[in-house]
Amino acid sequence: MRDKFHRVTALMLAVLMALLVLGAAGCRNSEAMGEPESETEEFAKDDAILKVGDDRVAQAEAVIFWLMLKSRYEAAYGADVWTIETGENRTFREDAYEQLLGEIVQVHVLCQQAEKLGIAADAESEKELKASVKEYLAGLSAEDISHYGLTEDNVYKVYHDCLVAQTVFEQVTADVPVSIPDSQIRQCRVLAMTYPTGEASPSGKLKKHLQALAKLTGEDAIRQYFISNSLDEQVEYVLGADTQGVDDVLVTEALKLKTGEYSDLFETGEGMTFLYCVNESDADAIREYKTKLILERQRADFAERYEGWLREIDVKCYDREIQAFLEKLG
Repeated sequence: MRDKFHRVTALMLAVLMALLVLGAAGCRNSEAMGEPESETEEFAKDDAILKVGDDRVAQAEAVIFWLMLKSRYEAAYGADVWTIETGENRTFREDAYEQLLGEIVQVHVLCQQAEKLGIAADAESEKELKASVKEYLAGLSAEDISHYGLTEDNVYKVYHDCLVAQTVFEQVTADVPVSIPDSQIRQCRVLAMTYPTGEASPSGKLKKHLQALAKLTGEDAIRQYFISNSLDEQVEYVLGADTQGVDDVLVTEALKLKTGEYSDLFETGEGMTFLYCVNESDADAIREYKTKLILERQRADFAERYEGWLREIDVKCYDREIQAFLEKLG
C-alpha cells in the first residue's frame, strides 16, 4: 500500500513539474485582504492565501503542498538546498515558493476541469490512498503534526486532489499519437575505459588493459575490471542516436559495436578511450527511453490544453496572506 502511495505522489509531482507553464504563481490578480486572521506560528486552517475559481486555498492546505515539495527536493539534493543562490539576490527557497504556488493553482485547475469532463480517480486508488494517508501521518512526529496543523482529512483531500489531477493528465493524453523511428529508439549499453588527456602513454596502457580483458569472461568480471582500472568516474553509458551531453565520437563508436565486442582505441575531448559493448540494443533502456519520449509529447500536448483551461479561470493571490504564510515556512 505504501508503494501505491509513493507511486501516486511521485507521478503526480512529476506531472506537476512538467506542466508548470504559468510562470510564478499564475495569478492574474493580486489583492490585499487586510491583516491575516491568524498571527500565530501555526498554520491557520481558514486563512485563504489564494483563490482559484471558486476554490479558496487556505494555509492548512497549502502547507501540505509545501511538505511534499520540501520532501522531494531534500531527498534529491539534501537539506542545505534552500540556501543555494539561483540568481541575483535569489535563493533556491525563493524559487521553490513560486513553484509551490504554481503547483497549487494547477491542481485546482485540473480538479475543476475533471468535474467538467466527468473524470474521477478509480475507487480502488481512493481506498488505498485513504489507508496510506493514515500510515503517512503515523510516521510523523506529534510536534510536526501540531506545528503544521495536519489532519487526516486535510492530507487526504490534498493527495486525493493530486490523484485526480494525475488522472486528468492520463485520460486526456491517452490517445496522443506517438511515432518513433527505429533508428531513434535503439539504445546501446557500453562500458568505457578512459585515460584523460595529459595522462602519460595512454595508448600503451589501454592496449595492455585490452589484452587483460581478452582473458576475462562473464559480464560481472569485465564490468569490475572497467570500474577498477578506468581513470574516469563514469564507466557505463547508455547511448542512442540523439543522446545529448556525451562526446559525439563516443556515441558514434558505441553504435558501431555488436554485443560482446571491444572497440579500437579512439580519442574524445576527455581523453583516450576504448569501449566494450554490453548490449547493442538494450531492451530495458529502450523501454525507458520510449516512455520518456511518449511522456514528453504528452506533456507538450497537455500544456496547450492546460493554458486554455487556465484562461477560463480567475486566479487571485492575496499578497499579505501569502507573505504571512511564507514567513511561517521559514
